[in-house]
Amino acid sequence: RFIPAYVEIIRIKENHPLSWLPERLSIDAEIVEDMMHFFSDYQQIARDFKTVNDRVNALLRLDRQKNPKQYDEWLDHIVSKTSKKKIMSSIVEASSAKN
Repeated sequence: RFIPAYVEIIRIKENHPLSWLPERLSIDAEIVEDMMHFFSDYQQIARDFKTVNDRVNALLRLDRQKNPKQYDEWLDHIVSKTSKKKIMSSIVEASSAKN
């Protein structure tokens, strides 16, 4: 839900036609903040994105080799706190596959 809303905000902000899609997408924290001032649907989507993003970034800062218990506990916390467990699980699996 976040990405389509985010792309739409960029499209409107940059005055692109309705059919426009970005070639590459990077998340701009300022635009995410702007989204939190729009309609309540965008606010919730932006809040959910920021929460998941912050939690995943905190997880990535942990050294899995030095602190495996803390890493596993934080991973469990992230997955159990989200309503999109399957999505989070796939992110975690993809991240684990890289290591």
